Amino acid sequence: METDLDSKPLCSVCKLKEFKYTCPRCNIQYCSTSCYKAPGHFACSESFYQEWFVQEMKERKVSFSEQERVLSMLQRVEEETPIDEYMDQASTLEERLQALNLSSLKEKDTEKLWDILTPDERERFKAAVQKGEIYDSSGCSLTQPWKPWWTTAKSLIEDINKLKDISSALCPKIIKVPELMSLLPKGKNLSPLVAFNLVNTLYPYVLFQRLYNGCGTSDFVKDFSCCCIKASLFLDQNQTFLNAEEALNSAIRFSADTCQNEHISVKEAALTETIKDVGQILTGPAEDKMSDYICSALSDLHFACSTHKRSLKKNSNTNQGDGYTSAKQLFSIIKKLEFLISWSSHQNACLPLLAMEVFEIYKQKKAELKAFLEISQSVVRKPNTPKPPLIQEIN
Repeated sequence: METDLDSKPLCSVCKLKEFKYTCPRCNIQYCSTSCYKAPGHFACSESFYQEWFVQEMKERKVSFSEQERVLSMLQRVEEETPIDEYMDQASTLEERLQALNLSSLKEKDTEKLWDILTPDERERFKAAVQKGEIYDSSGCSLTQPWKPWWTTAKSLIEDINKLKDISSALCPKIIKVPELMSLLPKGKNLSPLVAFNLVNTLYPYVLFQRLYNGCGTSDFVKDFSCCCIKASLFLDQNQTFLNAEEALNSAIRFSADTCQNEHISVKEAALTETIKDVGQILTGPAEDKMSDYICSALSDLHFACSTHKRSLKKNSNTNQGDGYTSAKQLFSIIKKLEFLISWSSHQNACLPLLAMEVFEIYKQKKAELKAFLEISQSVVRKPNTPKPPLIQEIN
């Protein structure tokens, strides 16, 4: 007499019980989850889980906070199990630093110190500098957050009944430039679009001064001036803008691209808040001196570009430049800055309207960013199709 046991196949893993399920990948017949995860079937089951997870992630719309959580988890895994590239680096940072005599290291030799750092160490150092997390042996921060002069000066002036002399003491020195009409080509009149080119120029100056913690025009002249030029299509390509919003959108886009290319970390919120900084510079320290902050900012950028240009003259081939820009291009940009300084000093009548327009754009951009973040954080997964079963049961 044929028994039920004889009529039904056994589990292909334990070979003790009747099979109930079939693996969707290799079609092996098994009786339970423990057999499915058994060592004899581990390679197939692990591969299946990985493929299912990847497919799930492709189809799934997750919130911003969940993305951050997953990325944080993956980062912890990577730190616990570093990739081979970093495993191959036998020497520690301390061992690499021993090759340099730090006590006798001169300022011109700092590039040697930078070169011994790994790409990961450089990125972590940049991030620490931006966050003010560099400390000495006593635990004191070596990188205090920079307070922009256009905000500090204005608050002090308001506190002491607008004593305007304070502004000139805190702001970058305004350079002397030729009269406006002498800078215009013969037969050409002033264009009303100059105001929007000014906005496109101020935005990258403000952003990169903040990103360089106020040291852009002192310790990082070449990098700072190149970043400002790349982010302003008016300076870089002589492009003219039809309105303030177009000028700001262009500056935001190319500033973000420049940060990415230069491996500078910048958040979306910082790009938006920079618009507010531009509005504050356009407002100036007082109603009758609205152009002072503008001229100070442009003079500061003029100094950086002029210093960069002088450093290129030391090279044998000044037209080639340093891989970023050439002395000839810097000369043209310097002339544009001088024109904007001269133009701004005669525009106290139109600057209030331009500042109001910039502040309105800032409010709009801030509201859009807030709405986007709220929507991203409130997204609830609503699958269109049911998830594929992990285990396919055979009736």
